[in-house]
Amino acid sequence: MSKTILLILIFISFNSCKKPLNYKFSNLKNLNLNCSQIKSNLVKEAYYSFREDLVTYAIKNNKTDSKNLPLSLALFIVNGALGEADFKNIASNHTKIIVSKLAKENQLWNNDKSLNYHSIFITCLINNIKNTEIKNAILLYREGRFNKEELVEIYRVNIREANTDSHFAMFITFESYYQYLNKLDLTNYGSP
Repeated sequence: MSKTILLILIFISFNSCKKPLNYKFSNLKNLNLNCSQIKSNLVKEAYYSFREDLVTYAIKNNKTDSKNLPLSLALFIVNGALGEADFKNIASNHTKIIVSKLAKENQLWNNDKSLNYHSIFITCLINNIKNTEIKNAILLYREGRFNKEELVEIYRVNIREANTDSHFAMFITFESYYQYLNKLDLTNYGSP
């Protein structure tokens, strides 16, 4: 009897430590993605949290004085896509919870926690990118025929496309942000 009670207490204690995801952005518009391999509410939350993190970080670091997403994304994209951004200080506590939820989507990640460019979801995003220059650059990179610096230059030149192409915007979200956050231990870092 006492072993059963102890097991129940351990189970309750373990489950109460898990941080639930409070969907902050559920009232914002849907992304109209043609890719549904991952829960759409989680994908939407990841996207809008990324956007909010970039704007908040840019304002905090005096890069802009308003919530200017296009400018914040332009300032972020090169270092973000190269994996050299200040990810630990950009990511909000909300984003850290999203990272833990996304980490459970095994098809998204390789064994080293990097983005699986061949996963069904990521392939769907790539295939639906409107700008053929961007799409072809990503495909060449995925095949090992383009290096990361060449790919990042394509992003830099075409980053405005992320404002009108939800598939490119979502791909950038995973490729330049969540991929690197997934590799970090974010438990000891506070919200920006």
